[in-house]
Amino acid sequence: KTARLTVVASTASPFKFAADVNAALDGAADRPTAPGGVEELSRLAARTGLAVPAPLDGLDRREKRFTARIAAGEMAAAAESAV
Repeated sequence: KTARLTVVASTASPFKFAADVNAALDGAADRPTAPGGVEELSRLAARTGLAVPAPLDGLDRREKRFTARIAAGEMAAAAESAV
């Protein structure tokens, strides 16, 4: 049997989904992943040799701009008050 290689082309940066990409590279793509923090970006960069894109680099050192948490039942009212 001949080995077949597959090439996957995508316009999305793997760094936007670093936790899922790392899980896939770990061979654990079938398990759900929690949203990853900036450590997932660093881990993906280290294992691939790619640089973390500038808009994502240093997120852990930037000022938090949005901190509010809204319950699902309050989303409509929050959206209306923001407009």
